[in-house]
Amino acid sequence: MQSLVYKDILFAYYPSTDPGAYLDSLEKVAALPVKKVFPAHHSLDIQPEILARMREAFRNLKDDGKLHHGSGTFDYGDWGVWL
Repeated sequence: MQSLVYKDILFAYYPSTDPGAYLDSLEKVAALPVKKVFPAHHSLDIQPEILARMREAFRNLKDDGKLHHGSGTFDYGDWGVWL
C-alpha cells in the first residue's frame, strides 16, 4: 500500500502511480467516520478534514481533465500534488 494522506507534496507523477486509483481511494476513506489520521511522512499535525479537502481537489482535477501524469504541480496550501 502507498502512503495516502500527508502534508506536503504528494509525488503522483511516477509511472507506478495511478492518479485515478488515488481518487478512488480518497472517495472510500473520506466517506469513513475517521477520527485520527496517522501520516507516514512529514507532520503528524494533521486533521481528518484534510481527507474531504483532498477528495474535492482530486475530483476537481478530474473534472478539469488534469488528473493524469504530466499535468503539473497543484498547491492547496498545506498539501499539494505533483502529477
